[in-house]
Amino acid sequence: MLHGPCISDSRGAVDHLFCFRSLIWPDVAESWLIRKRSSTWPPTDVMLNSVSQGILLVPIGSKFGSTEDCSFEWRISFSLQERDLIHSFNYVQVLCYTIAKYLKKDLMGESRLCSYFIKTAIFWLSEELDQNMWTPENFVQCIHEIQRRLLYWVRYGYCPHYFIVENNLFEGLLPLERKLIEDALHNLFPLLLQSFFYEKT
Repeated sequence: MLHGPCISDSRGAVDHLFCFRSLIWPDVAESWLIRKRSSTWPPTDVMLNSVSQGILLVPIGSKFGSTEDCSFEWRISFSLQERDLIHSFNYVQVLCYTIAKYLKKDLMGESRLCSYFIKTAIFWLSEELDQNMWTPENFVQCIHEIQRRLLYWVRYGYCPHYFIVENNLFEGLLPLERKLIEDALHNLFPLLLQSFFYEKT
């Protein structure tokens, strides 16, 4: 089944996207390799392995360009690198990502808060916070940090792409859409506490 640039299997459970692979690391993402980080994440070996895999070029244009332009545009995909980064997460980082995605999907409704925004926030926080922060006893505080970072981005209308900082992931979002995301984020922390309370009772 054709779904935009993707082809889904008969059950609609898996999407296949045709793409080209380039082993040349793009100049626009050079800053990811050399920027100063407050923590030891991501590990050097993970970064080197990520670069060696190259990047993917996918036939997806900007959602906010003209229809004619979009049909000729390609996007740089760092999905290989994102996979490696997630695999390098510790238990608490994985748990934060999983819980935040669950709350977004099942409890927040149609807020335009996509999972990619959450993943981007965790990537940024992982390299800014001390790795000792990502421990079970700090789990709720970590979730709170994710919420605060996303709220900050929404209020200023700028969500920096993790690999290409100049790319604003909030580009094209209308003020009303940003307000819906902000409202959903304000509910994130109370919903998490309610979920914990429900599980314990």
